Amino acid sequence: MITTTIPAVQAVLFDMDGTLIDSTANSHHCWSRWADRRGIADRSFQEWYEGIPARQIVEALVPAVEVDAALAEIVRIEATETHGITAFPGVPGLLASIPDTRKAIVTSSVRTVAAARLDAAGIIAPTVLVTAGETSRGKPDPAPFLLGAQRLKVDPRKVVVFEDAPAGIAAARAARSFVVAIEGTRRAADLAEADLVISGLDAVRVEVIDGGLQFYVRTA
Repeated sequence: MITTTIPAVQAVLFDMDGTLIDSTANSHHCWSRWADRRGIADRSFQEWYEGIPARQIVEALVPAVEVDAALAEIVRIEATETHGITAFPGVPGLLASIPDTRKAIVTSSVRTVAAARLDAAGIIAPTVLVTAGETSRGKPDPAPFLLGAQRLKVDPRKVVVFEDAPAGIAAARAARSFVVAIEGTRRAADLAEADLVISGLDAVRVEVIDGGLQFYVRTA
């Protein structure tokens, strides 16, 4: 077994979908239902939509005059149809071991959807929860992660980010944070910009140290 020590940080920012919770099948179901209702036959958008705020996805798929109504529809579907969403192994214990003032979730989901999905997975949301629409730009722009660091009152360069999506990895890199990518079903090339790639959060343990956090990651 090989254990890698991540440089000590002041706080941690977690992506939600694909990192803390397994929502892939549910998300595919919800967006398929939405596309059926909107008469969208071309489902190629499901090849690139992960990690992207719903508004940006909707804006790419429907006429401008329909965006608000279409967005409200997908939000309603995702907030009410949460079947099959679970926490990934190791997640509840890891979150419980980190002080609330040292952690945040930064997600591309809107707040109602994030709350519903975390509840379905049995995860208590930390005080700092950054959701879609709270910044003028979403991932891959660094703004969401910068806001998360700001709310925790830490330097983003002293933060570790756990992510699974290329858009999120790019955002965290742009925020100048240390980035740990979760493999999931991604190709290695999709995660190449991360500082470290791991199999899942069950490979991570953390110690609370003076002024911050020390993460240890099992990489083999």
